[in-house]
Amino acid sequence: MALEQSINADSKSKGGVVGITHNQSALQRWFLTAHERASVTTALKENMYAICDSDRMGTHKESQPKRVQRDEEDVKKIIACFSSNLMTNPFECDADNQLLNIATGVVLPPESAKSLLESTEIGKKNMEAFIQDRLNTNKVSFWEPLKQLKIKNFASTKKKITLKSTNEKVISIDADRNLFGRLLIVANSREVNLRDVLAYELSPVPLSLAHCDGSLRKTTKSVLMSVLEEKVRVSARLPVEPQDTKSIHLIDGMAVVQMMKSGNASTFGELANKFYAITTEPLLQNGCDRVDIVFNQYGDMSIKSHERSRRGSSSALEVKINSPSTPVPRQWAKYISNPRNKTNLCTFLTQALSELGRKKLPQGKCLVIGGGCSDGESSLHIRRDHPTVTLRDLQANHEEADTRLLFHAKHASKPDSRIIIHSPDTDVLVLGISFYVELGCKELWLRTGSKDRLRYIPLHEISTKVGPKICKALLAFYALTGSDVTSAFAGVGKKRAYNILEDSEIHQESLSQLGQITLTEDIIKQCVKFVFSLYPATKKTLSSMDKLRYLLFCQKRQKSEALPPTSDSFIQHLTRANYQTLVWRKSLVGNQDLPKPQCSGWKEEDGVLCPILMTSDPAPDSIIELTTCNCKKSLCRSTCLCAKNGLCCTEACFCMAEPGSCLNPHNTIYEDSDSEEEDDTT
Repeated sequence: MALEQSINADSKSKGGVVGITHNQSALQRWFLTAHERASVTTALKENMYAICDSDRMGTHKESQPKRVQRDEEDVKKIIACFSSNLMTNPFECDADNQLLNIATGVVLPPESAKSLLESTEIGKKNMEAFIQDRLNTNKVSFWEPLKQLKIKNFASTKKKITLKSTNEKVISIDADRNLFGRLLIVANSREVNLRDVLAYELSPVPLSLAHCDGSLRKTTKSVLMSVLEEKVRVSARLPVEPQDTKSIHLIDGMAVVQMMKSGNASTFGELANKFYAITTEPLLQNGCDRVDIVFNQYGDMSIKSHERSRRGSSSALEVKINSPSTPVPRQWAKYISNPRNKTNLCTFLTQALSELGRKKLPQGKCLVIGGGCSDGESSLHIRRDHPTVTLRDLQANHEEADTRLLFHAKHASKPDSRIIIHSPDTDVLVLGISFYVELGCKELWLRTGSKDRLRYIPLHEISTKVGPKICKALLAFYALTGSDVTSAFAGVGKKRAYNILEDSEIHQESLSQLGQITLTEDIIKQCVKFVFSLYPATKKTLSSMDKLRYLLFCQKRQKSEALPPTSDSFIQHLTRANYQTLVWRKSLVGNQDLPKPQCSGWKEEDGVLCPILMTSDPAPDSIIELTTCNCKKSLCRSTCLCAKNGLCCTEACFCMAEPGSCLNPHNTIYEDSDSEEEDDTT
């Protein structure tokens, strides 16, 4: 823009740069001397008319204050998408020749990625073969059709389903946003009730809850953290504690690993020493005598395994850490993406911290490690010059470190204690606010952020300000509007949804009932009413998600993904949200005793749990075939696909069902209103 307002502005002629001359050499000289003529023009304006560059600043439309402010806000939004992990940062991703979708994080299969990366070379080879076989020699006729290369791209990852039509013909349907409109055209021409049609997703996946490739829609979870932070005063340092108050720090171990990465360590022994120094730093403070480090579990049958497999977690080889001298892999991001490597690293760090703690821990202070043992359930109590002890009270089968942090907080809490949880995850903030009263501690803080964004959030103050009703409903609200394992509604953000929850005690009461082993009809109805409030209001009384979907389509002309899900898809989403809420509500219990995820909105495919997005067909039987003809000369008489299947032609066909160019006997003949008026006048 600086160039546009200086050299280019002074070089332009009255009619602009385009068309000043048709002489090529003159045009080249004009461009080569542009900067000299611009300097002469600038000097003339400054000396003769006292016009300086500062007087001209801001005249360009791109430099107007409102436009600059809007551009700055857009830049912040883009940065927030990457910093919140809503989208994959392409500049920090160690893809190792892998291609991934930065919006969904889905990794393109190796075979497809290889052909796509080598598409230029493949094209050149085919061009050379074309010249050699068809031009230089007569090996192949010049007029022979060219074979398609069929190079796969991200469109090949679209969700695809197969089902049978009315004539037992197996039909394959790809997830495509345009499919929604094409099916509506077919439904209109084949006299199907629009209300009944919109009771189906008209797509192999519910586009309001999932992307075309079947991956769940995500939302920026940190928005909710920002909304709740505004209710209290957040400080960059922890306030000075009274002398009679003891502090206990609880640390998410894998979050520290993700933060420090390899730590420029050459061996895993060096990495363990740096990890120990970071995690035991609070013990150097006077008021802290205990630090708990908690690790995640990475089982094969996890409700997160589907998302991990889609993001290419299995592409990295497993690395066994035999001793502290085992070298750290150079491609750290690829190494840590494999769940087995995470498990091996957690086990090694637990063993290393146990040995280091017995030698280096300050006297009278202890280190507790949970979830890092080989069984994934034991917790170790470590003190200097003392044997390591297994704590039976902290035996837990939690999969997530988020819930286990709260379980350890309950164990460490005393009426005069201060609990500080170290975690960057919004899930921990929501859990802390919800369970503060049950923990029984004096203060509960969340240490989050890094560098200049490092801050301490008083969760005890937030819990008191929002009140017990919101605290009870917050977990269900968080799961229903989008979490790590549940979908977010397209176009519905956390901030607006929370404001709706905060203003309605009815919704607070409704969501507080979510998190039961079985979903009752009453709970479903109450949750449906809350989802109604997330979408634009309608004048008519709503009774189901299908009716809301129909009315919004008719009144608001919403896109397919902006429409709410069908009742069938919503029930599956609600079932998963209920299961996740149940897991969170059992955070303070060691043995959670949860039902199988296969009965709560997931299914097992190839040894991996995948979400059940919907159970009904994507469209009614009458339009499921989506048969369209491409008749150009036959007038839909002999080779028409629609006529062969006993269906009428539609506007989606090449003939567009026009009476003059379509003689399909199954067509319904409509009289044109214009022709009727002409007949009346004659």
